[in-house]
Amino acid sequence: ESKVILTRAKGASLGHAEFESGSFFNANYFTRLAGIDEYHPLVRFKRFAEYYYSTTFPIEEFAKWLNKPVETVTGLCIDMANRGFIFYDRKYNEITLKKKVDDFLNSYSGKQDYDVLRINSETKAPVDNAILDLTDFDLQVNGVNRVFLSDSQRVALYPYNQQLTIGKNRTLKFDGVVEAGLLTFFGHDFNFNYDTFKINLTKIDSIIFAVETDERDFYGNPLIKRVENTIQLASAELYIDDPNNKSGLQSLRQYPIINATDSSYIFFDDLPGLANIYPKEDFYFVADPFMYENIDHFRIEDLDVSGVFFGGNILNPTRQILTIQPDNSLGFNMFIPEEGVEIYGSKGRIYDSLSISSKGLVGKGNLTHLTAAIKSKELKFFPDSMVTQASVFTLDRDSAGLYPILSSQDVEIKWLMPEDEWLAVSSRGKGFSMFDNGTTLDGSLSLKPQSLTGEGIVNTTDSRITSNTFSFTANSIKADSCDYNFKSPSTSGYAFIAENTRTEINFDLRETQFHLNTDTSIIKFPEIQYICNMTDFTYNHDTRILSMEQKGKETTQLLTPDMLLKTDFKNLDKPTFLATNVIGGTIAFSSWKARYHVDQEYIEAENINYLHIADALIQPEQGKLTINRRAKINQLQNAIVAINNKH
Repeated sequence: ESKVILTRAKGASLGHAEFESGSFFNANYFTRLAGIDEYHPLVRFKRFAEYYYSTTFPIEEFAKWLNKPVETVTGLCIDMANRGFIFYDRKYNEITLKKKVDDFLNSYSGKQDYDVLRINSETKAPVDNAILDLTDFDLQVNGVNRVFLSDSQRVALYPYNQQLTIGKNRTLKFDGVVEAGLLTFFGHDFNFNYDTFKINLTKIDSIIFAVETDERDFYGNPLIKRVENTIQLASAELYIDDPNNKSGLQSLRQYPIINATDSSYIFFDDLPGLANIYPKEDFYFVADPFMYENIDHFRIEDLDVSGVFFGGNILNPTRQILTIQPDNSLGFNMFIPEEGVEIYGSKGRIYDSLSISSKGLVGKGNLTHLTAAIKSKELKFFPDSMVTQASVFTLDRDSAGLYPILSSQDVEIKWLMPEDEWLAVSSRGKGFSMFDNGTTLDGSLSLKPQSLTGEGIVNTTDSRITSNTFSFTANSIKADSCDYNFKSPSTSGYAFIAENTRTEINFDLRETQFHLNTDTSIIKFPEIQYICNMTDFTYNHDTRILSMEQKGKETTQLLTPDMLLKTDFKNLDKPTFLATNVIGGTIAFSSWKARYHVDQEYIEAENINYLHIADALIQPEQGKLTINRRAKINQLQNAIVAINNKH
């Protein structure tokens, strides 16, 4: 193969090589060459060449001029030859000065531009230090940890796999990392052009930014903070310095310069604590091509990149200006017009403010959805939900009558997507005020485009209802299963309690209907000290009378006296009323219709065929009976009594 291999010494396990630019100069290196001598050796070489009128001269003559032993001067010459300053001819014991002597002296005195390009190769067997391809004269160098391109502009490269290629006129080709001032580039197919003194960043994987802050260190220098996000960019050009100022002797403050000729991308899928919440295929910022100067002194206010933000299912694409946020992340503070901005595909609208940072997509102010409106200091938007603690939550009555009027404070809200379900949970002591009539709900609500449901405890002006299955409309409350407690007008207790009932409260009709769900469901009358298990109940809000009836038995006729005598005691009707006051014995009877007068606190039962007491069946006059507080029954008049099948 047409290759020249530069490698470690035979038998050695470690290899070391240095590759220097022909224009390399380093002031510290220049000073170290002088050692403890009064005069710099390069100056001595230069002056003797002028004295001798030739850049080639014998070491013996040079030693005489220096007034030093030939052996000492020979050692010096061999060292300088190894360093590339002179050519040493052992046969004739003479030296020839190379251009590097003049370059170093002129560079040191500031008369000539120079560079700091030196490549160190440190390898371990079996890796070679370098391989020169004789077909194109590219030199592949291994074991390269770092290469400084400009110390004044703080530009260095770190090749992946510690490998790079040196091409014609010091061109460098590599994959890896480039540090330029306060920016760090990661990518592949990077190409450093020595003549133009720039790096073509052909395939950039990402860019990390750092900025100078207003804080200072002990020496008064600004503290540096890294920007949380990375920028992904297709390609760019990095101008290290003016091509005629590779040394940085002139203070050209505009360098380094980054020129992004293509659109770049900022993703939000790796935010602290929010990893993979905002998928990169849906949530990203496309930045316009940009150019920044003086990137080794990059301040927070220097970064403002215009572009388009794509907000997935939350926000329609919108042009924004990307800046560094207070939490040191890349983001923006969106301008919100007076009419607000649509969110979640026009399902809602936000007003006041919306921003993105390391905290994610966060809003502040007012938000509307259907007929609901909230106000919050922090609205957190995610692809699958919006979460907030709203200081104010209101719901207006809609034209279709689906929702009631509602308001509350300090409400925990979660808006689920794609279900479009709005969950609201009230705070302790701050329930939902509903219907604008004193009704409140302590619990939670579920708002959907076609319904409003909830669970918890509903308190009206005269009742307390507990259910996990509330359904609300503009004028009603429904529950398939609930416990209904009606407040007593005379005590702190309850006038009646409906357990496990299907209930509907209609505020327009001003009535409440109950239906017992099971045979074991009952209604209690604590003040009357009775329970009832009739199937259907209707409470009139205006008359404050609870009407009760047994479904299917509303028109049942009373038994005649003859029928009473023939009634089989072993086959009596199941009671629908049962006294809970056992003093003096328990009275139970069957009634197919009754009314409870809440304010007067008595029950008027009808369609009573008989009271079964001992061996007697007693039928009240017209089958009616009045029961007062503490189970007291009004005195019976004109009752029919059938005893031992006689009357």
